[in-house]
Formats: sequence, C-alpha cells, structure tokens
Amino acid sequence: MEVNQKELAEILGLTDRRIRQLIKDFGLFSAFEAGGKRQKRYNLEKCVQEYISYKVSEETGGGTSQSKEEAQTRHEEIKIKISQ
Repeated sequence: MEVNQKELAEILGLTDRRIRQLIKDFGLFSAFEAGGKRQKRYNLEKCVQEYISYKVSEETGGGTSQSKEEAQTRHEEIKIKISQ
C-alpha cells in the first residue's frame, strides 16, 4: 500500500515534522514519485518495518550510533531468524 507523508505520520502516530526528522537524521522511509506526480509516496509495509526496527534499536541503546546499512542488515537477520 502506498501512502503520502501525512498518512504515514497518522498511521505511525507521529507528526509530519517527526517523519521529516527521521528521514533526515536516520535515513528512514525511502520515498518514490508515483505515476508522474511530484508528490512523494511511501511503501507502508516497508516504512512500518523500518520504524519498528528503529524503535527496537533505540530502546536497546543502539539508536543513534547505528547507520542505515547496519539497521537494514540487522533487520534482514531478524527476518531470517523469524522465518526459520
């Protein structure tokens, strides 16, 4: 499902400003332009997974020192363990 930034903020219970801050500071929520429109769209499933990974990392003390690549690697490892 594709959503815009405002819808993503509402779904995650965040403000638009916090969404922009997470994008800028942590590289979360990759956006794309849909169908020739200039409005950015977000893949809801991926964004929710990224946000959950970010929150788990933040709660366990790895929030600010973890790069986007490290977070993605860790996320993939967790998905593999869950599927096993």
